[in-house]
Amino acid sequence: MKNFVKRKDAAFRLKRKKRKEQRGDEEEPPVKQPQWVKDDTLPPYGDDIFGEYGEIVIQLGFVILFTPAFPLAPFFALLNNLIEVRSDAFKLLTSFQRPIPYRAQDIGMWENIVRILSYVSVVTNGLFISFRSSAFEAFLKHFLLRTFPSRTIIADGIPDVDPVLLYASRLVSFILFEHIVFTIQSLISSSIPSTPMAVTVASQREQYLARKALGAIDEESDEDFVVEDDEQD
Repeated sequence: MKNFVKRKDAAFRLKRKKRKEQRGDEEEPPVKQPQWVKDDTLPPYGDDIFGEYGEIVIQLGFVILFTPAFPLAPFFALLNNLIEVRSDAFKLLTSFQRPIPYRAQDIGMWENIVRILSYVSVVTNGLFISFRSSAFEAFLKHFLLRTFPSRTIIADGIPDVDPVLLYASRLVSFILFEHIVFTIQSLISSSIPSTPMAVTVASQREQYLARKALGAIDEESDEDFVVEDDEQD
Protein backbone atom coordinates (compact mmCIF):
# COMPACT_ATOMS: atom_id res chain seq x y z
CA MET A 1 0.00 0.00 0.00
CA LYS A 2 2.78 2.42 0.90
CA ASN A 3 4.71 1.55 -2.27
CA PHE A 4 1.60 2.27 -4.32
CA VAL A 5 1.17 5.66 -2.61
CA LYS A 6 4.83 6.51 -3.18
CA ARG A 7 4.57 5.65 -6.88
CA LYS A 8 1.45 7.78 -7.20
CA ASP A 9 3.18 10.63 -5.38
CA ALA A 10 6.20 10.39 -7.66
CA ALA A 11 3.98 10.37 -10.75
CA PHE A 12 2.12 13.41 -9.46
CA ARG A 13 5.36 15.32 -8.86
CA LEU A 14 6.72 14.33 -12.30
CA LYS A 15 3.54 15.49 -14.04
CA ARG A 16 3.70 18.74 -12.15
CA LYS A 17 7.34 19.26 -13.16
CA LYS A 18 6.59 18.62 -16.85
CA ARG A 19 3.70 21.02 -16.79
CA LYS A 20 5.94 23.66 -15.27
CA GLU A 21 8.62 23.12 -17.95
CA GLN A 22 6.03 23.45 -20.73
CA ARG A 23 4.76 26.75 -19.38
CA GLY A 24 8.26 28.18 -19.19
CA ASP A 25 8.67 31.16 -16.97
CA GLU A 26 4.95 31.57 -16.33
CA GLU A 27 4.03 31.37 -12.71
CA GLU A 28 2.29 28.08 -11.97
CA PRO A 29 -1.04 28.35 -10.19
CA PRO A 30 -1.17 26.60 -6.84
CA VAL A 31 -2.16 22.96 -7.14
CA LYS A 32 -4.25 21.40 -4.42
CA GLN A 33 -2.45 18.39 -2.98
CA PRO A 34 -4.53 15.20 -3.26
CA GLN A 35 -5.85 13.71 -0.05
CA TRP A 36 -3.99 10.44 -0.53
CA VAL A 37 -0.70 12.37 -0.64
CA LYS A 38 -1.53 14.05 2.65
CA ASP A 39 -2.52 10.71 4.18
CA ASP A 40 0.87 9.23 3.33
CA THR A 41 2.55 11.64 5.74
CA LEU A 42 0.20 10.77 8.62
CA PRO A 43 0.80 7.96 11.13
CA PRO A 44 -1.23 4.74 10.68
CA TYR A 45 -4.38 4.42 12.74
CA GLY A 46 -3.52 0.94 14.02
CA ASP A 47 -5.80 -1.90 15.06
CA ASP A 48 -7.11 -0.51 18.35
CA ILE A 49 -10.59 -1.91 17.77
CA PHE A 50 -10.48 -3.68 21.14
CA GLY A 51 -10.03 -0.39 22.96
CA GLU A 52 -12.84 1.29 21.01
CA TYR A 53 -15.29 -1.52 21.74
CA GLY A 54 -14.15 -1.74 25.35
CA GLU A 55 -14.81 1.95 25.90
CA ILE A 56 -18.36 1.67 24.53
CA VAL A 57 -19.18 -1.49 26.49
CA ILE A 58 -17.84 -0.05 29.76
CA GLN A 59 -19.99 3.03 29.30
CA LEU A 60 -23.01 0.85 28.53
CA GLY A 61 -22.36 -1.17 31.67
CA PHE A 62 -22.25 1.93 33.87
CA VAL A 63 -25.49 3.24 32.34
CA ILE A 64 -27.61 0.08 32.55
CA LEU A 65 -26.25 -1.13 35.89
CA PHE A 66 -26.26 2.08 37.93
CA THR A 67 -28.99 4.26 36.41
CA PRO A 68 -31.35 3.69 39.40
CA ALA A 69 -28.65 5.16 41.66
CA PHE A 70 -27.85 8.05 39.26
CA PRO A 71 -30.75 8.76 36.88
CA LEU A 72 -28.79 11.41 34.94
CA ALA A 73 -26.25 8.82 33.73
CA PRO A 74 -28.01 8.22 30.35
CA PHE A 75 -28.07 11.98 29.64
CA PHE A 76 -24.35 12.39 30.30
CA ALA A 77 -23.60 9.26 28.28
CA LEU A 78 -25.57 10.67 25.32
CA LEU A 79 -23.77 14.00 25.61
CA ASN A 80 -20.41 12.24 25.72
CA ASN A 81 -21.24 10.15 22.65
CA LEU A 82 -22.37 13.18 20.62
CA ILE A 83 -19.07 14.91 21.34
CA GLU A 84 -16.98 11.78 20.80
CA VAL A 85 -18.54 11.08 17.37
CA ARG A 86 -17.29 14.42 16.07
CA SER A 87 -13.91 14.16 17.80
CA ASP A 88 -13.34 10.67 16.35
CA ALA A 89 -14.33 11.92 12.89
CA PHE A 90 -11.82 14.78 13.18
CA LYS A 91 -9.16 12.34 14.37
CA LEU A 92 -9.71 9.93 11.48
CA LEU A 93 -9.83 12.69 8.85
CA THR A 94 -6.91 14.88 9.92
CA SER A 95 -4.62 13.04 12.35
CA PHE A 96 -4.32 9.47 11.07
CA GLN A 97 -4.31 7.53 7.84
CA ARG A 98 -7.56 6.01 6.72
CA PRO A 99 -8.06 2.69 8.55
CA ILE A 100 -8.05 -0.41 6.39
CA PRO A 101 -11.53 -2.02 6.42
CA TYR A 102 -11.91 -5.70 7.28
CA ARG A 103 -14.86 -8.00 6.73
CA ALA A 104 -16.58 -9.32 9.83
CA GLN A 105 -19.73 -11.36 10.30
CA ASP A 106 -20.65 -9.60 13.55
CA ILE A 107 -19.04 -7.85 16.52
CA GLY A 108 -17.74 -11.15 17.88
CA MET A 109 -17.41 -11.70 21.63
CA TRP A 110 -18.72 -8.21 22.36
CA GLU A 111 -22.23 -9.33 21.46
CA ASN A 112 -22.12 -11.97 24.22
CA ILE A 113 -20.69 -9.44 26.68
CA VAL A 114 -23.49 -6.96 25.93
CA ARG A 115 -26.09 -9.73 26.30
CA ILE A 116 -24.65 -10.77 29.69
CA LEU A 117 -24.63 -7.13 30.81
CA SER A 118 -28.30 -6.80 29.87
CA TYR A 119 -29.19 -9.87 31.95
CA VAL A 120 -27.15 -8.72 34.94
CA SER A 121 -28.64 -5.23 34.76
CA VAL A 122 -32.16 -6.66 35.06
CA VAL A 123 -31.17 -8.41 38.30
CA THR A 124 -29.31 -5.44 39.80
CA ASN A 125 -32.03 -2.93 38.90
CA GLY A 126 -34.73 -5.25 40.24
CA LEU A 127 -32.87 -5.72 43.52
CA PHE A 128 -32.22 -2.01 43.87
CA ILE A 129 -35.87 -1.06 43.21
CA SER A 130 -37.33 -3.81 45.38
CA PHE A 131 -35.05 -3.51 48.41
CA ARG A 132 -33.51 -0.02 48.35
CA SER A 133 -36.06 2.30 46.76
CA SER A 134 -37.87 4.43 49.35
CA ALA A 135 -40.64 5.34 46.89
CA PHE A 136 -41.33 1.67 46.16
CA GLU A 137 -41.24 0.87 49.89
CA ALA A 138 -43.85 3.54 50.61
CA PHE A 139 -46.07 2.24 47.81
CA LEU A 140 -45.68 -1.35 49.01
CA LYS A 141 -46.51 -0.45 52.62
CA HIS A 142 -49.61 1.44 51.54
CA PHE A 143 -50.72 -1.52 49.44
CA LEU A 144 -50.10 -4.06 52.20
CA LEU A 145 -51.87 -2.00 54.85
CA ARG A 146 -55.00 -1.91 52.71
CA THR A 147 -54.77 -5.52 51.51
CA PHE A 148 -53.69 -7.28 54.75
CA PRO A 149 -55.03 -5.23 57.66
CA SER A 150 -54.76 -8.25 59.96
CA ARG A 151 -50.94 -8.24 59.56
CA THR A 152 -50.68 -4.64 60.73
CA ILE A 153 -48.56 -3.91 63.78
CA ILE A 154 -48.53 -0.79 65.92
CA ALA A 155 -45.13 0.83 66.43
CA ASP A 156 -45.08 3.98 68.62
CA GLY A 157 -48.78 4.45 67.99
CA ILE A 158 -48.35 4.35 64.20
CA PRO A 159 -49.67 1.41 62.15
CA ASP A 160 -46.96 -0.38 60.25
CA VAL A 161 -46.51 -3.52 58.17
CA ASP A 162 -45.16 -6.75 59.57
CA PRO A 163 -41.43 -6.86 58.59
CA VAL A 164 -41.69 -10.49 57.48
CA LEU A 165 -44.60 -9.67 55.19
CA LEU A 166 -42.80 -6.61 53.84
CA TYR A 167 -39.65 -8.61 53.09
CA ALA A 168 -41.67 -11.38 51.41
CA SER A 169 -43.53 -8.79 49.32
CA ARG A 170 -40.24 -7.24 48.21
CA LEU A 171 -38.92 -10.63 47.20
CA VAL A 172 -42.08 -11.46 45.23
CA SER A 173 -41.94 -8.04 43.54
CA PHE A 174 -38.34 -8.66 42.49
CA ILE A 175 -39.16 -12.10 41.06
CA LEU A 176 -42.15 -10.72 39.13
CA PHE A 177 -40.10 -7.79 37.83
CA GLU A 178 -37.23 -9.85 36.49
CA HIS A 179 -39.55 -12.45 34.95
CA ILE A 180 -41.55 -9.78 33.14
CA VAL A 181 -38.44 -7.99 31.85
CA PHE A 182 -36.78 -11.24 30.73
CA THR A 183 -39.98 -12.18 28.88
CA ILE A 184 -40.06 -8.81 27.11
CA GLN A 185 -36.37 -9.19 26.21
CA SER A 186 -36.99 -12.61 24.71
CA LEU A 187 -40.00 -11.40 22.71
CA ILE A 188 -38.11 -8.45 21.28
CA SER A 189 -35.06 -10.58 20.48
CA SER A 190 -37.13 -13.22 18.70
CA SER A 191 -39.17 -10.63 16.74
CA ILE A 192 -36.11 -8.96 15.22
CA PRO A 193 -34.54 -11.10 12.44
CA SER A 194 -30.79 -11.53 12.48
CA THR A 195 -30.67 -10.81 8.74
CA PRO A 196 -32.69 -7.97 7.17
CA MET A 197 -35.33 -8.97 4.63
CA ALA A 198 -33.60 -7.05 1.82
CA VAL A 199 -30.37 -8.98 2.42
CA THR A 200 -32.25 -12.30 2.52
CA VAL A 201 -34.01 -11.57 -0.79
CA ALA A 202 -30.75 -10.45 -2.43
CA SER A 203 -28.99 -13.61 -1.24
CA GLN A 204 -31.79 -15.86 -2.54
CA ARG A 205 -31.73 -14.04 -5.88
CA GLU A 206 -27.97 -14.49 -6.15
CA GLN A 207 -28.30 -18.21 -5.41
CA TYR A 208 -31.06 -18.53 -8.00
CA LEU A 209 -29.00 -16.79 -10.69
CA ALA A 210 -26.00 -18.98 -9.85
CA ARG A 211 -28.10 -22.16 -10.16
CA LYS A 212 -29.57 -20.89 -13.41
CA ALA A 213 -26.11 -20.15 -14.83
CA LEU A 214 -24.95 -23.65 -13.91
CA GLY A 215 -27.98 -25.22 -15.59
CA ALA A 216 -29.51 -26.52 -12.38
CA ILE A 217 -32.83 -24.86 -13.32
CA ASP A 218 -34.51 -25.81 -16.58
CA GLU A 219 -36.35 -23.35 -18.82
CA GLU A 220 -39.86 -24.56 -17.93
CA SER A 221 -39.44 -24.11 -14.19
CA ASP A 222 -37.78 -20.78 -14.88
CA GLU A 223 -40.81 -19.60 -16.89
CA ASP A 224 -43.16 -20.77 -14.14
CA PHE A 225 -41.13 -18.82 -11.62
CA VAL A 226 -41.30 -15.66 -13.72
CA VAL A 227 -45.08 -15.98 -14.21
CA GLU A 228 -45.70 -16.47 -10.48
CA ASP A 229 -43.42 -13.54 -9.69
CA ASP A 230 -45.33 -11.30 -12.14
CA GLU A 231 -48.70 -12.34 -10.64
CA GLN A 232 -47.48 -11.41 -7.17
CA ASP A 233 -46.38 -7.99 -8.43
